[in-house]
Amino acid sequence: MRKSLLLVLVLCAFFSCTKKETIYVNEHENQVIDGNTAPPYSGVTTLQVQNYINKAYIDLLGREPNDTELADQTNALKSNGLGDNARELLLDNLINRDEYYTRFFDIYRRSYLNGVLEAQIEDLISTLEFFYEQYQDDPDPILQIYAQLILVELEKMEDLQNAKDDYQSGAINVNGFMARMINNEVYNEINMGSENFVIAAFNNLFKRNPTVAELERGITMVDGQAAQLLLQDGTSKDDFVAIVTSNLEFYEGLTFDIYNALLARDPSSVEMDASTLSLNNNSDFQLIQKTVMKSEEYVGF
Repeated sequence: MRKSLLLVLVLCAFFSCTKKETIYVNEHENQVIDGNTAPPYSGVTTLQVQNYINKAYIDLLGREPNDTELADQTNALKSNGLGDNARELLLDNLINRDEYYTRFFDIYRRSYLNGVLEAQIEDLISTLEFFYEQYQDDPDPILQIYAQLILVELEKMEDLQNAKDDYQSGAINVNGFMARMINNEVYNEINMGSENFVIAAFNNLFKRNPTVAELERGITMVDGQAAQLLLQDGTSKDDFVAIVTSNLEFYEGLTFDIYNALLARDPSSVEMDASTLSLNNNSDFQLIQKTVMKSEEYVGF
């Protein structure tokens, strides 16, 4: 029993020494004026075009374009007619950059993991590696079992560390990315205990608290016993994570994230239905982003 508490003590010591990072986010507010008819594209001013480009850079990359980028993107939009195709080219150009995926990871690192630093993730991986190496060849069978438990957590931390690159390369989809964000020792430490873990997962992914029945079944599953949650069976914490990152409510949660970040409002029922169906079919988070960012409401002309 004393030895089984060692990992907990190590992790507590590690997190007690960590620092929190402050991330400054540029935000904007959109206004829709009733009865305001947008002018034809031929009457759109350069300032309007540049405002759209600035907003897209801030939302997708977390920064404004430099002078060269602003001039190039303005010319590209105008030469392509400012319409849907021109906007798609602009957005694809930004989404295909490494900066986009770094920002994507940072947004959820801040929301789900209290802004844990990449250096802190590396330090925790090093700590787990040290103890795994210490115990994996120990003649004591209890310590060998303990080493295997450490290895499981080590692999999850390495998955978290690689989440951005794997998502960018297409090795995982948005479901896999979000699963890695909640299935690791950092998230466990923030939301200690099975009850807190289940509640946090529902809040983060579904934007709501679990019902009493969902909480009881979720705890049972996370604790390694058979249960049915959201009409799916599971017997482990990994099963729980797989269920909550593939449910229709998971896609609704992503839709809320996109609309609130880009339009500072919740999606309408029509928008929610369309986005949820699209995400359920192809898990393409960026497609929904582009759909919103090509809209007249977002573009502003």
